[in-house]
Amino acid sequence: MASEAKNINASPLADYGFWFSRDRWTLREAATLVVGLNPDVVLKHEIHTMYDNNDIADSAQHQIWQPLWRYSRERVDDWKSILDGSLRDIEGSYCASEMDGIVDDAQTVKPMDFVQWCVDDNVRMHYRLTEYLQEEGYHFRFSKNSSTLGMLQIFAKNDIWYLHNAARLVLGISPYATKQRLQNQKNLYRHP
Repeated sequence: MASEAKNINASPLADYGFWFSRDRWTLREAATLVVGLNPDVVLKHEIHTMYDNNDIADSAQHQIWQPLWRYSRERVDDWKSILDGSLRDIEGSYCASEMDGIVDDAQTVKPMDFVQWCVDDNVRMHYRLTEYLQEEGYHFRFSKNSSTLGMLQIFAKNDIWYLHNAARLVLGISPYATKQRLQNQKNLYRHP
């Protein structure tokens, strides 16, 4: 009970130093961390209920809501819709066998394998995650199995690219991406 109360009063923003010290993450934890949120807080049912009810009875809970409100305001969308979208996308990729080789039988991943998969498949990462990785010396490079790199190699054989294809490729997006996919793409980068 005491550890649960501690989790409820913890910061809703991810502490990447702590999370990268762990050997493995569940897929739900990975989907939460990639959007900059702390799984120990935002995956708790009580948090969603208290947030929905605007229940900020004590100052400890108020400390939770402030970063979440600021997070939602910076991203335009509510933090819950961003989290739900990330969970849906990661679970969809897992079900479509796009994560074969990095997910074990317990549906967990090694943190750096997950990060490389995100880079290779152009999964948007929260700016705090990219800053943490840069500080730790991580180099954002495609692996040889990258779908984005494969698309670049295919298009590199063409003598001429249509402007919209070139723009999408530079952004790491498939030229064949539908307008629906582009409209639903969440911007998790910080804007000055």
